[in-house]
Amino acid sequence: CGAGRDSPSSTLPCLECSTGKFQELTISIMYGNCKFCQAGTSFDTKATPCPSCISGKYQDQNTVPSIDCKHCIAGKQFLSKTIDCQICAAGKFQFQMNPLLH
Repeated sequence: CGAGRDSPSSTLPCLECSTGKFQELTISIMYGNCKFCQAGTSFDTKATPCPSCISGKYQDQNTVPSIDCKHCIAGKQFLSKTIDCQICAAGKFQFQMNPLLH
């Protein structure tokens, strides 16, 4: 199967990866190879690897289709691209949807 496509077995035809999953290999000899994006990355296309979140954005899921990186909400601070934002430490605040302001 080519990029963006997969087959559950050697006896079935190649099909497009389901929505939100990708398979980046131009020739895949593995079966059931469409994958979810991993934490710290976001979905782009069915035929390309998931790009890393840009600095200041996170994505903490491993089994969610069509996932996007996101900014921390007000009152939380950015720590890592792969984990949810944490509540600001005592005496600090973050009031915008921009994790770089504390």
